[in-house]
Parts: sequence; structure tokens; C-alpha cells
Amino acid sequence: PHAADCAGFAVRTGGETVSDMSFGWRGISSDTYGVVVTKLPPVMIAGKRDEKVVVPGRSGALHRQDGGWDEMLLTVECYLPYEQGVTVSSLETLASWLQGLDWLTLSNRPNRRFRARLTDAVTLSPLMEGFSDRIFALSFWADPFAYEAVPTVLTRTAPFALTNPGTVFAEPVIELTATGDITLTIGDQTISIDGAPGTVMIDVPAGLIYSGGTNLSGSASTEDWPLIVPTGTSNVSWTGNVTQMKIQPNWRWL
Repeated sequence: PHAADCAGFAVRTGGETVSDMSFGWRGISSDTYGVVVTKLPPVMIAGKRDEKVVVPGRSGALHRQDGGWDEMLLTVECYLPYEQGVTVSSLETLASWLQGLDWLTLSNRPNRRFRARLTDAVTLSPLMEGFSDRIFALSFWADPFAYEAVPTVLTRTAPFALTNPGTVFAEPVIELTATGDITLTIGDQTISIDGAPGTVMIDVPAGLIYSGGTNLSGSASTEDWPLIVPTGTSNVSWTGNVTQMKIQPNWRWL
């Protein structure tokens, strides 16, 4: 499962004012730590994953695609100023913050966020010898999709239809208030669950069905995980004793 979604529905921290050139990582703005952003990555569209095969004696090359997209490298250039009246966090604080797997937001991509990881070494170099200013670059490896910065969460007590505003299929996180044997249908995919214990979480991105700390995957059956297609509408319905459904669709764009 993705780090930011492990507890179910994503929660956005914020409320703080950010500068025109800034980024957010692990729910904290670069402005909070006194980091000045000098360059943000350009708007990128992920490329299709492509395997090039060269056949001896054959001109050109063969290309095989599996339908997936490559991850993207998003580089943010920054510096730590040393000025009177400017509060800059310690290097130890920055080192603890700038690591791991989480959500990345960029001020030049308003209303969007990226699942990203920050694992490369970060070198803080003097801007000029004898001064305490430090320049550095951050290399974020991001999944190919841009998600809503503030996730949509819908609560329904009766069957309904979903229209995907994104450009690619969405992988939802679903919470059902249900008991007994139930089925859930989204579009043309149906999940059957035997003996629902009261609350059931269906986490499509993680490939998990559970209730609290109990894995229910052994009590469930489906031909495939339910996805919300980017064209037309997807009807959502259920059978059995289901009193409420909460769904975070996870709308996303290329």
C-alpha cells in the first residue's frame, strides 16, 4: 500500500500560506522550513513504458509496450538562505523531512499532487565560499499520474453513478458499512464478500480487502479489481445488507 493511504482515506494537512515558488512534502510546505525554491520541474506528461528489441540482421528495431507508463523524475532546485530575520530549520530537521515515500505538491501544479519517493542523496553546497547559504537539488521519482490535491470523498446510501473527470482509470478506496453476504458492483466488475463483519475496506490501489486488522481477501471473490473508467459513467450498486458506502475515487490525470 502507498504510505499516505495506509490508514484508509487520505487526509490533507495545510491551511498555511505558501509562496509562489514552493513545494510540499509529507504534508509540510518548503516555506515552513525556510527553504527557498529557485526552480520547479516543468509540467510533464509521462511516457509509455517501451522495450526496444534489436533483431540481428533486421533494420530498425522492434518496440514492445505493456500498456503502462514510466515514472517521472521531478527535480526541484533550492537554497537555504542566511539572512537577518529569516528562520531556517537545522540541517538535521531537513534531513529527517527529505526522505521516504509520500505525497508531493508543486506550486506550479495547483490542485494536483503526486505519489513520489525521495531516496537519492542530497548535497548542500556553499553558494559562495565564506557564506552560509547552501544550494541543493531534490530528485523526486514520481508515479506517472497527477492526483487531486484534496481528494474527493463521497458518501452514499443508495446505488448511484460516477463520472470520472480524469484522463485515466481511477483506483478507488471504498468503505462499506455492511453485514452478512454482500456484493458490490462498479461498472462491469463485481466483488462478492462472505460474512461482512460490519465495516469493510476495499483498497484497490493496495489490492487489499480488510476490516480493522483482519484480512478479508480469503472471504472475497472477484474476476478483477473495480476501476472507474475515464469515459462515460460507471454505475455503482450492491446487494445484501449494505447501509452505507463511502468512496474516495482517486481521480487522476496524465
